[in-house]
Amino acid sequence: MKRRQRQQLALLTLIVLIASVAAILLLTPGFNIKKIEVRGNMVLKEDEIIRASGLVTGENIFGVSLGEASDGIESVGYIESVKVKRDLPSTIVITVVEEIGVAYFVSEEGYVIITADGRCVEVTDGVSSSEEGKKVSAAPSLPKIVGMKGVKYKEGNIIASKEERQLEALLACLHEFTKYGYIFD
Repeated sequence: MKRRQRQQLALLTLIVLIASVAAILLLTPGFNIKKIEVRGNMVLKEDEIIRASGLVTGENIFGVSLGEASDGIESVGYIESVKVKRDLPSTIVITVVEEIGVAYFVSEEGYVIITADGRCVEVTDGVSSSEEGKKVSAAPSLPKIVGMKGVKYKEGNIIASKEERQLEALLACLHEFTKYGYIFD
C-alpha cells in the first residue's frame, strides 16, 4: 500500500513538473518569435512567404502550429515543398523549394504559367513597370501553349481540361523537354 502511494505521489509530482515546464515555455517572453528566416526563395519575396505562413513576430514559438504554417505556404503557386522548424529560443526557419514555370497559355485572366507537371504557379496580366515607371505589357519569356481549349486552372493546382488525351500529351512533352534541358531552347 505504501509503495502504491509513493508511485502515485511520484506520478503526481511528474505531472506537476511537466505542467510547470509547459507553462514556463508558453508564458516566458524569451520564447516569443523575434525572427522569421526564409531560405531557398528566388522567385517569391520573403514577405509573401511569411504572410502566407500566418506566423507573426511576438507570438510564442511553442504556441504556433508549424503544420498550419506549412499548409499556408504550400498554397502559394511557386512552392513545391516547404519545411518549417523552430530554432530555439526565438527564431522560426522556413525552407522552401520553388517550382519553375516552363510554359504558359493565354486565358481571359491573362497569362497562366505552368510547371512541367502541369501545376499552375501564377496567373499574371503581363503588365510590369519599366525603369521609367511606365507600365509595359509583355508576355512571359517562356514557350507559349496554343490550341488548348476548356482548360481549368487554379493557382497552386494541376490544370485540367476536357481534352484529357491532349493534356496528357502536352504534359508528357513538357516533362521530357524539361528533363533534358530543351524547354528554354
